[in-house]
Amino acid sequence: MPFWSAMTSTVSHMAEPRWRARAAVFLALATIAVPFLVAGIPPLADYPNHLARLWLHEGGIAREPVSGMYRFAWDTMTNIGVDLAARMLAPLLGWEVLGRLLATLAGMLPPIGGALLWARLHGRAHWWQIAFGMLAWSMGLLFGFVNFQIGLGFALLAAAADPALSRLGSAGWGHLLVAAAGRATLGLVLMLTHVFAFAFYAALLAGIALGASWRGFLAPGARLPALSRIAVAVLPLALAAAILALLSPRLPGSQSGGSLAAIWEDVAYGWSDLLGTPWRKPAEALSGLRTYHDGLDALTGLALLAPVVVALATRRLRVHAGMMAATLGLAVLYVLVPSGLLGTAVVDARFAMMATLTLTVALRPDVPAALGRMLRAGLLAVCLLRTGAIAWIWHARQADVASVARALEPVPPGAAVMPLKHDSPDETMPLGRVTRLMHTYSFGHLPALALPWRRAFTPMMFSAKGKQPLRVLPPWSEISEPDGGTLGGVALLTDPAEMARTLAEIRYPPLWRERFDFILILNADTRDIHGPFRPPPGLSLVRDEGFAQLWRIERAR
Repeated sequence: MPFWSAMTSTVSHMAEPRWRARAAVFLALATIAVPFLVAGIPPLADYPNHLARLWLHEGGIAREPVSGMYRFAWDTMTNIGVDLAARMLAPLLGWEVLGRLLATLAGMLPPIGGALLWARLHGRAHWWQIAFGMLAWSMGLLFGFVNFQIGLGFALLAAAADPALSRLGSAGWGHLLVAAAGRATLGLVLMLTHVFAFAFYAALLAGIALGASWRGFLAPGARLPALSRIAVAVLPLALAAAILALLSPRLPGSQSGGSLAAIWEDVAYGWSDLLGTPWRKPAEALSGLRTYHDGLDALTGLALLAPVVVALATRRLRVHAGMMAATLGLAVLYVLVPSGLLGTAVVDARFAMMATLTLTVALRPDVPAALGRMLRAGLLAVCLLRTGAIAWIWHARQADVASVARALEPVPPGAAVMPLKHDSPDETMPLGRVTRLMHTYSFGHLPALALPWRRAFTPMMFSAKGKQPLRVLPPWSEISEPDGGTLGGVALLTDPAEMARTLAEIRYPPLWRERFDFILILNADTRDIHGPFRPPPGLSLVRDEGFAQLWRIERAR
């Protein structure tokens, strides 16, 4: 019997015991926790900045001299989920334990929520849910977008609960109001967590309302009922958004003016950038899959693509039409929205990550059983390999964290530390220091740990109005970057052209002699593209810990 016929024979169509699929999915999802267990401070770019703010919530903000540097300002009602949790839990758990817990949730909630929503929509356990374990390692997590990641997970979990609300709403007007109130409440929670999580929840509800069949909203006469179902599902969220907009003194984008002119300027710049670098959008569309290594990411993509191709070839690919429509809508937003908008970075790629999750929710590759066993084994093997590789990389990068801690030991409380880096080619850096997509340094916010470790000031603490409930007090505010800024290269200390280029992104480098006490150089164990670092007069080396170097500044008088 030919191989293909054997694979599609009647015997091979028999369903396998469900426990095998459930066990494989459970293993894929449970092992996501392993990298967070082996890495005390995982190399997630923004994470150390969030971690330092947790220390402030624990009580550090009341300690001298930090009390003269920062204050809390609860003048926004969105993107503050981590801060609300920290205000209650940091004094009980401690900032380090809470930080590790929140980072773990940022990694685990989106795949768990996706797997649960998939089961709700498709009605049974299936080995395809292993795919969500592979999507845990996305650019959103590697960038350290803790609020964003937790918000995506909450949105998926809330959408998974929506069929119960829909059944309740079909029982009469009173129950319909209860269902609407439930959606509005969930929308409020998601808006407090992150504004993109709120938008994602709206897209998921629209996909659920459209239904599993294309005929449910494309057939003649079906469009108006479909629109009414979407309105019933999504209008309560509009009410929640209106309430928060009215109650919030500041909205996201306040630090950039928040005007229509500012939005149009960002959109216009985004379109010009797209025309100048047309390859960027197709490349960044894979933000939901990219990590630190091209080979690992390519293997992941092939493992996810294989079941879909086999299911198409055997005409067994099932698609939830509503979720596919939601995927297309998010993809359109990805193309239209600029990368930077009102002071927020990587805006468009966030829609790409959402689209990847909804696409995985939409698909169900029902392949013949014999092929299914092979594909399940391959998918699980690649998933565990991907998670294991992340764990190995994160564990290796703990040496960088330890290097920074040792280098900062001589810094006294109240000192100002200016962070810089060696600008190095990707191939000269160990795995985990830079992402393959968007060339983002994973160590860019490690200097923020000078705050909890040494009670010292660094200029990169997140304190943007409308986005974080933290403010920098004068005179420290004169050398701070509310949006975090970027890590300048050491060449700016001696090269006027490099200094001018850096000033387009951060404003404090010209004041390095007058306002800072130390310079912390990261990535110092790799060669700089500008050549060997020759310190200018007035700098003396205090600590050389390989990855991190601490230099003392002779302050101008």
